[in-house]
Amino acid sequence: MARLRTSSSVVSCAINARTEGMSVRATGGIFGKSHTIIMR
Repeated sequence: MARLRTSSSVVSCAINARTEGMSVRATGGIFGKSHTIIMR
């Protein structure tokens, strides 16, 4: 997770949401990030 501009706590929450079954676009919407950023 080097060179990330997003805090590690937000990244952790987003990964947890994705593993729970939330879609990429929904995860991006919840955390205020683009879906392409979520996929990186």
